[in-house]
Amino acid sequence: MIDEIYINEAVRIRKDYLENLIYIAQEQETIESLTNELKELSDEIENSENKSEKYYKDALVEVDNMITKAIEKIQPYHDKIKELDKTQRKLYTTIKDKYPEITDNELKKIMIPHILELDKKYKAKYGDLI
Repeated sequence: MIDEIYINEAVRIRKDYLENLIYIAQEQETIESLTNELKELSDEIENSENKSEKYYKDALVEVDNMITKAIEKIQPYHDKIKELDKTQRKLYTTIKDKYPEITDNELKKIMIPHILELDKKYKAKYGDLI
């Protein structure tokens, strides 16, 4: 068996991952709305009879603002998920260094029940978001 501290760290990493994933999923509607606005703006530009340079510049600024807004909302959560992946890899390496006799399958058998229990709690609370 491995020390409880490693199991707790794996559960903490999974919890943080799920919370970031849930936030991103909740923002899906906002992103879809921005996508629709971008499509409408694209159609408007394509069908516009006002072909002045200022019109196109203003439209591009509006598109850039929409994209920036979407990125600003999601990027911190995306970055956190990437950071959690690195943390998870470090945890794996630490466990393998401390317990070289434990195979990957044995490690999965130890960790998965704890992770599944957490997933079950989040699934009950957030449903299809995860």
